[in-house]
Amino acid sequence: MPPSISGSIATRFAWTYNRAASAMLTTTATTAICLLLGATSPFPAFKTYGIFNAFILICDYVLVITWCVAVCSTYLQPTTNLQVRGRDAQATYSLYLLT
Repeated sequence: MPPSISGSIATRFAWTYNRAASAMLTTTATTAICLLLGATSPFPAFKTYGIFNAFILICDYVLVITWCVAVCSTYLQPTTNLQVRGRDAQATYSLYLLT
């Protein structure tokens, strides 16, 4: 990989999401449109299923684009050179994740 991509977690996420966001948007939009077409059904169960799942799918896309990146980049921050009250930061961070 070029150094401009693998320089940090932020640059890697930016490169990945620039490549993947349009594909995720296309698949999410087509699936949501198909589910919303179910809203034209005369059967209430099909109508409700289509509307509800289209809403869930759109919410999932928004969360993957925003929240998932924030959580993953926060979790993957390097902590190898830090000292926390005289203890190794990696051990402290690992204990924090287990609690």
